Amino acid sequence: MTSAIMNLETRAATHADEPYLRALFESSRSLGVQALAALPGLLDLQYDAQRRAHAAYPSTLDEIVVVDGSLAGRLLTSRTVDSCHVVDVAISPEHRGRGIATSLLDRLLASGPVSLRVAIDNPARRLYARLGFTEGSATATDLSLHHPGHHLCQGVGA
Repeated sequence: MTSAIMNLETRAATHADEPYLRALFESSRSLGVQALAALPGLLDLQYDAQRRAHAAYPSTLDEIVVVDGSLAGRLLTSRTVDSCHVVDVAISPEHRGRGIATSLLDRLLASGPVSLRVAIDNPARRLYARLGFTEGSATATDLSLHHPGHHLCQGVGA
């Protein structure tokens, strides 16, 4: 896949990507890696818990995001015939703020409805609101977001 705004591609994640995926996971922890490293094994437990949570989704497509030949992030989706659930989208710190996540989500929205869960304190909520996602159910820590897709919404995100 390529994007008109940048040389953006996705490819299937492989076992060889594991070190990159681990580093990407660490870069997205809100407490910071140094704080988590102060508690031996906590980062490992969190990473393993995330992997187990991701494994619970059916029909997952695990992709590495590549921009101009550099690893830039991960997109993990669970798809059905009718919709797509974003299990995880993470962009490397050096690539954030360049429209990569927006491009990835726009691609998904072009195919139909998209849902995802996001931490209540996650700054990405602004992006999801800008793209037209609406809030669904919530817990004390996260909330469910939904978008009917661009093909069903005239003018949204177009």
